[in-house]
Amino acid sequence: MSNRKKNPLYVVTNNGKDVEQAKGALDAFIKKYGLEPAMKVFNIIMELLATKATTYPMFMVFKNALDNLLTQLETMLNMLESWTKTWKPKAN
Repeated sequence: MSNRKKNPLYVVTNNGKDVEQAKGALDAFIKKYGLEPAMKVFNIIMELLATKATTYPMFMVFKNALDNLLTQLETMLNMLESWTKTWKPKAN
C-alpha cells in the first residue's frame, strides 16, 4: 500500500485570482460559493443552543436535531462527492 497522499482539492475564486486548498468536497463547496461567513454564524448558533441544553431532556432535543442535521449534511456530502468523481470539465 502506498503512503502517498491523495491529490489535494483546490478552489479557484475571484475570477481566477485566488486559489485555496480545500480539505474535502464540502469544504470546497463552502469556499467556492463564499459560505464561510454563514458557517461561522451556524457555529455560533450551535454553540449557543448547546449551552442552553442544561437538562437531559433539553440535551436530547438538541442531540436529535443535530443528528438529523448531520444526517442531511452527510447525504448532501455523499451526493457532492459522487458528483465530483464523475464530473469532467468541458474542454475549451
